[in-house]
Amino acid sequence: MDHGGVAESTLFADYHQIQVFDEGSQTDLSGEWSDQAMVDRLVVEPDAVGIRTVVNVDVAVGVEALAADRDH
Repeated sequence: MDHGGVAESTLFADYHQIQVFDEGSQTDLSGEWSDQAMVDRLVVEPDAVGIRTVVNVDVAVGVEALAADRDH
């Protein structure tokens, strides 16, 4: 389903996490879960993102693909 540029789907949060990688990524996020990352529930690398979930089941997600970086 698409709502205003955000694609919504359901993903299985295996081991309480969802990982998203750029095509061709060689990144291994398994060693990146520091104490702070566990608190933040997020790991960010240049070509990958890991998101910790509260549950170890299907979770609803929304993804917005941007054509360029947003200004912060």
